Amino acid sequence: MKDRRALTNEVSKRYKNTGKKEQKQILDEFTANTGYTRKYAIHLLSTWDKSTGVKRDGRLVRLKTGNPKKRKKRTGTLRYGPEVVEVVRYIREAFGYRCGRTKGPQLLAPLIRLIIDFLVTDQTFGPLSTQDFRAKLMTISGAASDRRLAPNRKKRALKGKSHTRPGTLLKNQIPLRAYFSWDERKPGYFEMDTVSHCGAGSYGAFCSSLIMTGVASG
Repeated sequence: MKDRRALTNEVSKRYKNTGKKEQKQILDEFTANTGYTRKYAIHLLSTWDKSTGVKRDGRLVRLKTGNPKKRKKRTGTLRYGPEVVEVVRYIREAFGYRCGRTKGPQLLAPLIRLIIDFLVTDQTFGPLSTQDFRAKLMTISGAASDRRLAPNRKKRALKGKSHTRPGTLLKNQIPLRAYFSWDERKPGYFEMDTVSHCGAGSYGAFCSSLIMTGVASG
């Protein structure tokens, strides 16, 4: 797209200042190089670098066709430092890993505002004794908490374990029925699979479920 804009910027100047015969040749060359349709190329070259006025919500807005303005790089100071992030992390873990905003409803920030008075009395949250620290916790948003806690969330994300292993010992010795016809309209045909409820690790004692899905009924 960057190359197409640069090409359009140069070709549009020639296109506007030539006659119809030359414009046809320019269009042939331009569509071959960009892959644009002919009608879109005519519109683009004719309106490039032109501005029009449009009324939006009662005020006039100037719209210009052409290269977009370069965005300035955002600069600023870090509002929520490591000590704030550490307290937010502890609160999130203590109250069952509430959502910030990215994956689910926004629950963490409203929870902090709701229990801030209770947290002040807990010795675990020493920095909460300062008014400035409490103000930062009260204003942190769900998106901000998600951004600052992203490394911790990634570290603690559950990773599923598969306990299915292909059997190879007797595979070549036992004749297997590889295909049989299913009548999906009749009940009695099932697809089965086991699910192990072991969390992120397969150590210790845990349950397994056998899931049977009826093909006809779902």
